[in-house]
Amino acid sequence: MPRADEKTLLKFIKFAPISIVLLFSLVVTYIVITGNVNKVRYEIESTRSNFITSQKELIRSEVNRVYNQIAFEKSRSLDALKGSIQERIYEAHAIATEIYKSNQDKAPDVVIEIIKNALRTIRFNNGRGYFFVYDMQGKNILHPILPHLEGKDLWGYQDVKGAYVVQDMGRISKQQGEGFYTWWWVKPQNKKEQFEKVGFGKYFEPYDWFIGTGEYVVDFENDIKERLLESFNNIRFGKNGYIFVIDQSGKILAHYNQDYLGTNKLELKDTNGFEIVKEAIQVAQEGEGYIQYVDPLMPSTGRPAEKISFVKEVAEWDWVVGSGTYISEIENYLAEKRAVIESDNAAQVVKISTAGFVIAIILIMLSISLSRGIERRFHKYRSRIEKDFTDLESARDQLRYMAHHDALTDLPNRSLLLDRVQQGLYQSQSCKTKLAVLFLDLDDFKKVNDLYGHHIGDELLVEIANRLSQVVDEGDSVSRFGGDEFVFSFPLINSLAEAEQKVERIIEAFKAKFVIQGKEIYSTCSIGISLFPDDAQVAEELFAKADIALYKSKALQKGCFLFFNDELNRKVKRDLLIESALRSALKRNEFTLVYQPQISSPGEQVVGVEVLLRWNHSELGAVSPLEFIPIAEDIGAIVSIGYHVLEEACRFMGGLIQQTDNPIKLSVNLSPKQLTDNDFCDRVLAILDQTGFPGKHLTLEITENLFISDVAKCSAILETLRQHEISISLDDFGTGYSSLSYINQLPINEIKIDRAFICQLIESPQSQSLVKTILAIAQACEMNVVAEGVETRQQHQKLIDMGCAIHQGYYFYQPMPSSELSHILLNGPATQPA
Repeated sequence: MPRADEKTLLKFIKFAPISIVLLFSLVVTYIVITGNVNKVRYEIESTRSNFITSQKELIRSEVNRVYNQIAFEKSRSLDALKGSIQERIYEAHAIATEIYKSNQDKAPDVVIEIIKNALRTIRFNNGRGYFFVYDMQGKNILHPILPHLEGKDLWGYQDVKGAYVVQDMGRISKQQGEGFYTWWWVKPQNKKEQFEKVGFGKYFEPYDWFIGTGEYVVDFENDIKERLLESFNNIRFGKNGYIFVIDQSGKILAHYNQDYLGTNKLELKDTNGFEIVKEAIQVAQEGEGYIQYVDPLMPSTGRPAEKISFVKEVAEWDWVVGSGTYISEIENYLAEKRAVIESDNAAQVVKISTAGFVIAIILIMLSISLSRGIERRFHKYRSRIEKDFTDLESARDQLRYMAHHDALTDLPNRSLLLDRVQQGLYQSQSCKTKLAVLFLDLDDFKKVNDLYGHHIGDELLVEIANRLSQVVDEGDSVSRFGGDEFVFSFPLINSLAEAEQKVERIIEAFKAKFVIQGKEIYSTCSIGISLFPDDAQVAEELFAKADIALYKSKALQKGCFLFFNDELNRKVKRDLLIESALRSALKRNEFTLVYQPQISSPGEQVVGVEVLLRWNHSELGAVSPLEFIPIAEDIGAIVSIGYHVLEEACRFMGGLIQQTDNPIKLSVNLSPKQLTDNDFCDRVLAILDQTGFPGKHLTLEITENLFISDVAKCSAILETLRQHEISISLDDFGTGYSSLSYINQLPINEIKIDRAFICQLIESPQSQSLVKTILAIAQACEMNVVAEGVETRQQHQKLIDMGCAIHQGYYFYQPMPSSELSHILLNGPATQPA
């Protein structure tokens, strides 16, 4: 900067602040004084507008609340009707049952009369409800309203719709034990016309009857209307707020003024000739809206007053529901507010003027002092300021970049991707296209870190990020969310197929090997995808639903992709509920054990039982093992559950085998998680010792994938168990890897043929060949064979012909509780299979 310019600048710094302060004080004073009037006017108008809007919204919300209450009551009317008559029939059935049980010493005719007399006089639903009784041949036993029908055969009676009322209701009651039915029937007070009626009947076995009742739909709905209108009469809010209801003819159905109820006000006009009721009905018929008029009677004053009302139509019932606010209340509020605003503004002018003067003096003094200091330091800091500005801009750019990019892979991070997704949503919405959010998670990435170290894992992430960056198109985005998770955004896609093409390109990128520091690494990924607008409208919901799809994709099969859908969402939520409940199921004693016998053939003697686990939760109900066992394995709960099953089964069977001479074997399924438990052998032997159950009577069932990863380790564990006379059974043989080398290497005593082969044994020559092969392998290896899933006599005989000696399945016994198994083993079966 030239010296002359610097001197000019210093003079400006010295005198300009004083001049500016003086000018500022004058300008501020002028603005405050001249602007005060406009400010007051604006605040008053703004207050008026806001208050009117708030009052209109208040009455609108009150009307909508009433409207929603009406809709709710109407929607549940049929369910409420059904629940009411069902409860009554349960009471009648209980009365008839009690009378029947209490009068066993009397003749049936006498007991029947007692039951009829007990039910005949009972009325409910405001006197409309009664009980009727028919036998299963259609004869009327009881009809309190039409007693002349008693004793008559009404099996062929049809209502006006052609339905066989007695036949259909009798069939439903007997086949299902109870049930609902709809027909048309006369009313007690109008026997010339028939009305729709919903009934409920329950079968009464002692006399081959069904006891029924019904209620007219129109009467039950009228009860609901009367109850609602009575409650609306008592609604009050504010000083003058109330709810009114009129029908399409102008009749007042609900009003705070009881004198108006039941009167017709269709021709009602205000002092200006405005047809109040007609206009309200017309506006409501268009859906909803506001009307303004002079109300003949303001509750707080008893005099006419101008009013704004909001009305809404209840189309199904031909009702108009409304509420209003009075203009005088608004004006009273505004008058009070105007006085407060004017007073506040006047005080504010005085404060600002005084403060402005004081501040001006202080600023002038400070300006003189500061300008001298600035002059001395100006030259010193000029060069430093220029350098600092350069460094600051560089640091700002670097920080901005770091804040939006992943430090390891240099990809956009969650924050930047969220911005891009928001932009993509706007673009897709404007162009009426789709946007896909894709969550990608590396499969078994932890194994890479454990095997090679985290530095190799980090380099692998960098290489993967480079490949993923190359497969995305212009306008698409890929980011790293942390760990081994990557997220993509694909805006402006036109179809699901286009999204699938992009996913296929990503999966294709993983097919080639990664070479990291001379090590060849192959990696796969699992992917979950959500779509806008199909699955969600905002970014966070799209992220959440893509994450759900990813979770399920990894659970189903690694290396695949899955699109989000509602069923998937429901399944994940149910899995979470099951997971939560499983953590305390053992402590709550919710598990039960059932047993399925294994039969020797021929001879059909019980030689063994397989213990099976059942779970009945108080809220989830009976949960299938196919559903909860995989979840228990995922969360690690299967180990404690497995030991619980083993201990309870050994304790029960230990006591049972002491009472019988038959050397029955107990089969218990093992989870892969149990076999990898370091204390597995010790725990099993400890349970045998505690329960006194002999090891020679115990068979542990394992599946083929249990030892696929480490045959040597599994072999050592199983050999330890064999040394204690515990048998090992290979379950579901033929459905997994089925390597014959495993049979040769592992100490297996028994093979179980999977039910998949047995169910097709008769029809499929291929299944027959496979079963024969399995039997031949077992015979060659001196192993026992158990055939699972035997459900027919033909399967049973075929297996005998093939030389299979032990059978298990529904043809003999279904899984049964311990008490039933005890009875069978100690007393013999009640019947033999046909």
